[in-house]
Amino acid sequence: MVGAYPGAWIGARLPRQKLQKAFAVFLILMAIFVLSQSVL
Repeated sequence: MVGAYPGAWIGARLPRQKLQKAFAVFLILMAIFVLSQSVL
């Protein structure tokens, strides 16, 4: 997956708690994107 590389890069520069929050938001956005792609 493309998102793994930027995620690792960002993860090396962010504190743990911020990373988990950002990752949760990222997963939600990805889920919405995938769902909208499959519906449309």
